[in-house]
Amino acid sequence: MRAKSNFEKSLLKATYEGDYDPPKEKHVQTLLWALQGHDMETPVDHGFSLMTQRLMTGRWATALKTLVILHRGIEQIGQNFASKLSSLKIPLEDFNDPSERGSAHNPVIREYWGFIHAKAECFGKRGSIMNVESSERSRAIEKMANSDLVKEVSLMMNQLHSLVKLGPACHQALRNYHLKVTQNLTFLVLKDSTPLYRVTALMLDRIVDKFYKLPKQQATIILEQYKKFETCTRMLSQFFEVARHLPYSGLNPPTFVNRPKEVVHSMKRYIEEGEAPEGGEEVYQELGLSPQELEEQRKILEQYEKEQKKKPPPRQEPQRESQREPQKQETQDFLFEPQKPDITAQNPKIDYIMSAYNQSQVPQSQPQQPQMGNPMMMNPMMTGMNPMMNPYMTGMNPMMGMNPFMTYSMNPMMPSSQPMSQPQNNTQQPSQNSSNPFGNQSSSSNPFGNGLI
Repeated sequence: MRAKSNFEKSLLKATYEGDYDPPKEKHVQTLLWALQGHDMETPVDHGFSLMTQRLMTGRWATALKTLVILHRGIEQIGQNFASKLSSLKIPLEDFNDPSERGSAHNPVIREYWGFIHAKAECFGKRGSIMNVESSERSRAIEKMANSDLVKEVSLMMNQLHSLVKLGPACHQALRNYHLKVTQNLTFLVLKDSTPLYRVTALMLDRIVDKFYKLPKQQATIILEQYKKFETCTRMLSQFFEVARHLPYSGLNPPTFVNRPKEVVHSMKRYIEEGEAPEGGEEVYQELGLSPQELEEQRKILEQYEKEQKKKPPPRQEPQRESQREPQKQETQDFLFEPQKPDITAQNPKIDYIMSAYNQSQVPQSQPQQPQMGNPMMMNPMMTGMNPMMNPYMTGMNPMMGMNPFMTYSMNPMMPSSQPMSQPQNNTQQPSQNSSNPFGNQSSSSNPFGNGLI
């Protein structure tokens, strides 16, 4: 193969077109070590020229493997290498390999070269935010002037847009041919996407806070980049779906930002009318919140209002005044004037007993005594009743004087020879007939027993 040095041997083996495996790690490290200036046999410029010549062979496997090595060298070698690569003019945008697998990977090579060129331009720029340590990037963004921040956002968005354009091409190639070199390329690109997306989102948040203080020219640029960022967010989330089928681990997608559409409308109105929203900046200062925090509070409030609207209100039937007054009067009567209990409703046997009593012959001169409703006081003339079963038959009951059936003067039908109560030793045992609950045998016309008529 006419290789004269270890660098040339490693380059030929790493970009060999006879297989479809990714370049071996030992060959990649040998090449990158020489491009850093540590190989005495191969100068840096000569090694860089040999590597770029491999891109113009016309074979898709060689070109794809060479691009993988150049991609890894942007961050590992340093700023000078990235600056040289960004100024390299190779027409890979029209790369075409007519072979079967080449036709499936031609779009991958074109889009991959565009991403590498954009990344090299960003890392090769002096003072770029990507050359700062990841822990110090947030402070560096806060110290940047508005004009520098606008330029940096444009570079980052160009790189992010080139990255997400690789998604459809890689997905098509992986679906048709499950080649390891294509899987390795996709893994490297997605690994770069997470820090790139986070830094871009942070810079956009910073410049949007100052949007209403920017001149119209810079505000127009930021609005276009803001729209492009929303498109890249959707495409990148779809690109990460491909990572599920890769034989690699350790890919962590970033937290995707979904901003409300009202932000874009407000920015458009500011550019067209030249007026910021009323009270926009003043509200942020009075509440001590950033626009993003204020927007989060608004979302929480809208979610709460939606949940409250979903709950049906309690049904309350309207009540007229004419219906309320009788209920109020009825309540007062119940509280202050208690109703007398209906004894007849408590014991239905009282009807039968009172009907029999009304059949007795009562003189017209004597007024009829009121009827009492107590079932224990209905038959005081029963001689066989046990005094313990009828407390009204003895003198121990204080209600004796109030019972009109217990005295002879009030009941002329009672014989004078019968006292009010019989002595206890003359009592007769009640009958065991279960059909007569009152103790003595009687006919239906005389329920009070013998001796009354």
